[in-house]
Amino acid sequence: MATINNQDYDIIHTLTFSEASGVCPIILYRGSLSPISGTVYYRAGTSGSWTSLSVSGTRTTFPVTDTTMQVAHNWNKSGNNYMTPSFQNATNITSIAISQKTFLTGTMGNFFMYSYAAGCSSLTSLDVPDTSGLTSVGNSFMDTYAAGCSSLTSLAVPDTSSLTSVGDFFMYTYAADCSSLTSLAVPDTSSLTSVGNSFMVAYAADCSSLTSLAVPDTSSLTSVGDYFMSYYAYGCLSLAELVLPAVGWFKDNNVDWSVPAGRLGVLKGRVLDPDDLSGWKALTAEGKTLYINYIRDPELVYYEEATEYCEYVADLIRTIIQSQSYNADTKRPITQSQAYQADTFRKINKVYQYPADTERITLKDYSYSADTERMALKDYSYSADTERMALKGYSYSADTERMALKGYSYSADTERITLKDYSYSADTERKI
Repeated sequence: MATINNQDYDIIHTLTFSEASGVCPIILYRGSLSPISGTVYYRAGTSGSWTSLSVSGTRTTFPVTDTTMQVAHNWNKSGNNYMTPSFQNATNITSIAISQKTFLTGTMGNFFMYSYAAGCSSLTSLDVPDTSGLTSVGNSFMDTYAAGCSSLTSLAVPDTSSLTSVGDFFMYTYAADCSSLTSLAVPDTSSLTSVGNSFMVAYAADCSSLTSLAVPDTSSLTSVGDYFMSYYAYGCLSLAELVLPAVGWFKDNNVDWSVPAGRLGVLKGRVLDPDDLSGWKALTAEGKTLYINYIRDPELVYYEEATEYCEYVADLIRTIIQSQSYNADTKRPITQSQAYQADTFRKINKVYQYPADTERITLKDYSYSADTERMALKDYSYSADTERMALKGYSYSADTERMALKGYSYSADTERITLKDYSYSADTERKI
């Protein structure tokens, strides 16, 4: 999904086709299961003038004159109901991308994005709208969105992290019959307090290649409607793993997800939080949710610490220690005796030593040579890979501008702590 403030219409759907020939079907829905009449605009490619198209009933089409076509329209709201298209059974579409003027906020009505790409059996890539600002949705939210997209190997889910309540048929058969999917995530439902009937029914039904399936977070739920998560994993004949969030609703409510009986002894439950491990293990007892869904041995429920919790990596969120922060590739303020984390965890302390490629210890008032000759004199400067100024109370530049207080300097790619009045060794032992 993309948000582009200056685009011509509220939403643009960019469709890629296997060939520039034939036609593409389009149906419009707004607030109900019955198709409506409305106007959309289409064009070949991604620039140029638009052609208007009057859409009505279930038989409207537009010509496919390029392998990339765009369809655009405004939301044409009626109350909280938005007009959205369905390209149902357009078997010549291979990918769909979505861009919006703005992300959606507040309350959404009924049948939003209903049957959007259902039956598009040649699709290999499918985008989702930006729903990150929605707080509640009505009936049939993204109902049958990608059902029957048998060529999809991966499928995105919408951002629903702000939702607190949803109506009936929420994401009903969202990915049903996506027979090439091997794993399937779920939207963030951790803030939901109440859901209507048929919540996520048949969400992954008949995804016969699926080996890993996430379970929604029900930790805030206080009420649910009928048929809650019925047939959720029906026909998932290859399923080997359920990804389990907080126990939530399932602690006191037993739910049949229709996991095939043949998964008994094969299917495992991977718990995301070790604090929930004992709770999920308890649900392998007879009559409980995991038992019903053919995980009947508590030893098949496990917690595996994810690598992102064990390693500090540059592309992940960086934790700032003791209220000091910096950006690795931009200006960094460093205060004496404060620690920080960048590509790896780093500490800067006065009067200590640190390891880099090898242990290095910095001696005051002397010079040393490394890959290049470096001068390290109190209140003077030295050059390394770049020229750096190390003056008491001043700054120097390396990869980025960094602050070095009380006349000390440091370098950042690994954890380093600077020792006053000592020597160090790097790739070879170096004396300062």
